[in-house]
Amino acid sequence: EAIRDLYKRLKIGVQLFIDWQGLWGHESNTFDRVALFERGQDASPKNNNAFRIQRAFLDVRYQISDIFSVRLTSDADVSVTPAAASNAAFHLFLKYAFIEAKKDFGPVWFSLAGGMIETPVLGYINKISDYRWIAQNYLQQSRSVINNQIIDFDADLGIRGSLGIMKYVTLTGAFTNGGGFKADESNSYKAVTYMMSITPVKELHFFGYGRNEITAKYDYTGKKARREYYGYGVAYSSELVKIGAVHAFPYVQTVGVASKFDPSFIYGTNEIYIYPVQRRGYMIIDSWLHLNLGAVAPAAPLILTGRFVYGIQRRTYQKYITDTECGKQRQSFLYAAGIGWRLSK
Repeated sequence: EAIRDLYKRLKIGVQLFIDWQGLWGHESNTFDRVALFERGQDASPKNNNAFRIQRAFLDVRYQISDIFSVRLTSDADVSVTPAAASNAAFHLFLKYAFIEAKKDFGPVWFSLAGGMIETPVLGYINKISDYRWIAQNYLQQSRSVINNQIIDFDADLGIRGSLGIMKYVTLTGAFTNGGGFKADESNSYKAVTYMMSITPVKELHFFGYGRNEITAKYDYTGKKARREYYGYGVAYSSELVKIGAVHAFPYVQTVGVASKFDPSFIYGTNEIYIYPVQRRGYMIIDSWLHLNLGAVAPAAPLILTGRFVYGIQRRTYQKYITDTECGKQRQSFLYAAGIGWRLSK
């Protein structure tokens, strides 16, 4: 009976993202370029193909009691460790590792988790879109649409709390290191994330969110580098169709010219310490469609998917004139469509 009870409380799962990929054309995160097949510009020459393991999850969950549970999830990717190694190798790392307390009081419920947690906004978008098996959402991979700027991570060390009201409103907040699940903490400042979701009916979702983080502080002047974003979203998510969009407004504040950042500003024994503050605005629109015809025709579980993404870096003149990004506005557009067959749930 004890062993049977153990297995009732224990869940072990494996999830693999494996594919074969062939690349033709121009593959780059650079901007303001035409993808011409000119010598020296072609990032993906012909015959560039590979079998890949993108991710490999081993997920263990255990329900300690009616209130407490734990989750441990390992992941794998290709990376060079140490950095000077000549060849990359698959390596395992920790994705989630937390203990959670959750209690339902009827009209309200409450949960609190601590450890390597799933962050509120990105996890919520992945859940209602069910698009993660194809690609990360574009708040998570923001660097590909807003000029290499990272604004959030889907897992981080810290605490997360949620309060549900009448099963229609959920308030969620998180207090985390801010650097993501692959980074050690490098300063005493933390990231604060907050979100409110409203579900008037089971399938319809309205939500607003924000995240604020201080990434560095400089000398006695008190000037700080920051990254933050605010936004909202709406989605319809059922077994047949998942469709939605998020609209986010990131801001990145940097602190400019000094020998602290660039050794070229040291002239003999003299160092330059000037701290012009730049606050640059961005915008991301990420929309998705995920249609599963198997929900109405089980004999033909056809999947149709689509995605449209728009990103913009707004121009600013808040930095010294020699800055290569001074006054520049950059835009990105992404269109995607796909067709698939659902062999198994």
